[in-house]
Amino acid sequence: MASLLLNAVRLSRTQGIRSSQIRFASTTAAVAEKSGQVAKSVQNLVTKTTALRKPILYNAAVVKELVKEVWKREDLSPPSLAQIEEARTYLQKTIRWKYIKSLSLYDYARIGIRSVEVAGFFFIGEVIGRRSLIGYNV
Repeated sequence: MASLLLNAVRLSRTQGIRSSQIRFASTTAAVAEKSGQVAKSVQNLVTKTTALRKPILYNAAVVKELVKEVWKREDLSPPSLAQIEEARTYLQKTIRWKYIKSLSLYDYARIGIRSVEVAGFFFIGEVIGRRSLIGYNV
């Protein structure tokens, strides 16, 4: 960038170039330098990502095999249509829709506040259990 500025100053002395042209040249040089830095950082990111590709694919293959073993040993199978229908009718019977529809805005606000309170206690318990605010100590 410094060499471009020096060249612009030399040209201005020899050819009578205006100061606005020098500013344009210096701005162009600064933009070129920044774009070079951005290109280098993108290239570094791509290099790191491709370096992580093998471990990620390996771990995905291990998880896939582990899921297969658990599926076989536990004798798991997807639910049949009859089981899905049974679960749906059970939920419809157990949910009291008339009660839910009769709640007022105050009741919904109270339920929402209690839900946030319970979630807060859960998260505080997680932090206490980890003995750290962020992540588990591994």
